Amino acid sequence: MKAKYIYTLIAGLFFFGNVLAESAVAAEPVVKTVPNYARNFDLFIAFVILTGILLLAISMIAVNIKSLLSSDFYRDKLIAKKTAGQKDRDGSSSVLPLVILGVLVLSGNSAMALTFNPEEGGNGMPWLRVENSDLTLLLVLDIVLLFVFFYLRKLFTQLLSNIRAEKKEAEAKTTVASFKKINSVLTDSVPIEYEGSIMLEHEYDGIKELDNNLPPWWVVMFFITIIFAVAYLFHYHILKTGDLQLAEYNKEVKKADTEVQEYLAKMAMNVDETNATVMTGADDLAAGKTVFKNNCVVCHKEKGEGDIGPNLTDDYWLYTGDIKAMFGVIKKGTVNGMPEHASKLNPIQIQQVASYVRSLPYTEGKEPQGEKYVKEPVAAE
Repeated sequence: MKAKYIYTLIAGLFFFGNVLAESAVAAEPVVKTVPNYARNFDLFIAFVILTGILLLAISMIAVNIKSLLSSDFYRDKLIAKKTAGQKDRDGSSSVLPLVILGVLVLSGNSAMALTFNPEEGGNGMPWLRVENSDLTLLLVLDIVLLFVFFYLRKLFTQLLSNIRAEKKEAEAKTTVASFKKINSVLTDSVPIEYEGSIMLEHEYDGIKELDNNLPPWWVVMFFITIIFAVAYLFHYHILKTGDLQLAEYNKEVKKADTEVQEYLAKMAMNVDETNATVMTGADDLAAGKTVFKNNCVVCHKEKGEGDIGPNLTDDYWLYTGDIKAMFGVIKKGTVNGMPEHASKLNPIQIQQVASYVRSLPYTEGKEPQGEKYVKEPVAAE
């Protein structure tokens, strides 16, 4: 059932209801009651404010609907309707029952009147006497305006959704057209309706062949490969400004060897009493001899035969002759008078001097001390 029929039905019910009410009032004796004018005045002000808000909202939505209806989309639709001979059925025919409803309500109640009493404004009574019937009128008017507001809001939403759907359809058409254009530029293909113009004469088992052009992207890449091949030839073989594979490999190997040496030099300082090894290289032993002369001859003599400290050339050791143990004794010192050398020597120097002491030949000197230790054979570097 359409909205205008519903509104008309409501208007009829109000009309007949008012008629029955008037007849009932005429048949019964009138009992006059005094309304609470102070409360009615407060409610009247609230209803008036609500009426103003609803009227403002309705006017704003009406302006937006008018703007939408004046857009190109609905203008074209209106022209199409008039061209097709269709009858214009806008919301104006649905608003008419609302006007009829208001008139019937106003005319159906004759007891509605606002009385001004300015002299009573300071005596606890409001300056405007509002009857209960006046409040009823305002309440009905607000309800009608509320229905009008929701109706116009729904109408505005529908009109807006139609425009959005039209925009989405237009965007989809634009996307498809753009894709077709890009595809045409990339493939240089002939539209299917014009394929007869490029059809070749030969035929194989009912299969015919089209004489299409090569795709432009493929042609471009083909010429790029030709240009690259010419540039490659001049760069590597004629001008020789670039290294071939073998030369580049040798450079990479040399660079890697340099990095390995730098890494080993860096990691060499990580030597301690847990991973020290015997160094047998001539350069390392010579460096260890220099360290020994500068730090050890005072206690162990120049040949290591011992003086204050024990003989370092025999097979007897106070703290074992293992290279790791020797590294720890030189680094940390002992309680028997051996000073620590970690503050004066780096780990490489400690390892070099310990290896040098391991290489000293036997020299007769101070009597043996400690326990006998058989040196393990060390392979020469």
